Amino acid sequence: MDREAKIAEAKRLRSEGLSYAKIGKIVGVSKETARLWCNPNVADSYRQQQRELSPEHRERKRKREREWHRRRGYHWESTSTLAGRCKKAISASTSESRRRGFAPCNATVEQLMEAFDGHCQCCGRQESEFQRRLSMDHCHQTGNFRGWLCHGCNMCAGQMQDDVIPLLNYLRPDLAGRLLETLGQGAT
Repeated sequence: MDREAKIAEAKRLRSEGLSYAKIGKIVGVSKETARLWCNPNVADSYRQQQRELSPEHRERKRKREREWHRRRGYHWESTSTLAGRCKKAISASTSESRRRGFAPCNATVEQLMEAFDGHCQCCGRQESEFQRRLSMDHCHQTGNFRGWLCHGCNMCAGQMQDDVIPLLNYLRPDLAGRLLETLGQGAT
């Protein structure tokens, strides 16, 4: 499908009431691009504003922005979404994690790539079904890599402090009791 056909399809889907995120997935573009395609006034005004800036003005603006960020300690070398965080905040966060006893993941890049199959290893859904990428899960005490998890499963594991027994007791007390007996720990 060429660009013009994608734009026409995006506008048609928007007229049917679909969200920009769904339109983006169907057409194969980001939700921001879908929003710009479906709202020509937004796109036209932005393009007009950029055209009005002379090359000299654009360069002066970029120079001011780079200087502003440099003075505040922001860095742009990182490829993560946290690139805008300042170095001091990242350093403090890392120090706090180490102080609390969190071990960094000790898996090699090759091991991580080999284990990645595009599915959450907890719920089994594909990465393409989520807004976020899969998270690399590891034991914070030992640093051992456990697998790739979607954001929801990763948050659940973190909230449960890697102990599923309380959740099993709540959701399926019969199953939790049998599991604990099998493990030789007795019912809680």
